[in-house]
Amino acid sequence: MRKLLLGLLMVCLWACGSPQAAATPTPVARSGPIAISDVWIRATAFGEPASTPGEHNSLEPGWSSAVYLQIDNSGDTPDQLLRASTDIARLVELHQSINQNGTGQMRYVEGIEIPAHSQLTLRSGGFHLMLVDLKRDLHRGETVQITLEFAQAGTISVPAEVR
Repeated sequence: MRKLLLGLLMVCLWACGSPQAAATPTPVARSGPIAISDVWIRATAFGEPASTPGEHNSLEPGWSSAVYLQIDNSGDTPDQLLRASTDIARLVELHQSINQNGTGQMRYVEGIEIPAHSQLTLRSGGFHLMLVDLKRDLHRGETVQITLEFAQAGTISVPAEVR
């Protein structure tokens, strides 16, 4: 019985993989020392369950969504995300969510610094890309192209899964 339990434990550990491997997503695109991974967009399609409880999910004129991703800079110098674009929105803005006097606010930023030898995750509640004035619904499971422009690494086009 002891050997069986030990064998099952080993199989479970092997199946789960190492925690370090799970924490480092596979890049979907790379330019020089900049690698982009885990790119996704919040769904907006009417009638689909919301990603977050209480979230409104119907496309209205001027409706927006957010893009989240991870940026790794393995280089010796910092880089900066300057702008982004996509065919599905009139405009893509770089934003940062902040807490000011107990109130959550979003503000436009000119660029997002990625320090040398570091990783930056654009996520809800922090830096993110805001898709402004969507041209259509975004349905879970579809893939959308996003183009990122960096000061040093140049232009990187990445696929983004709608979730």
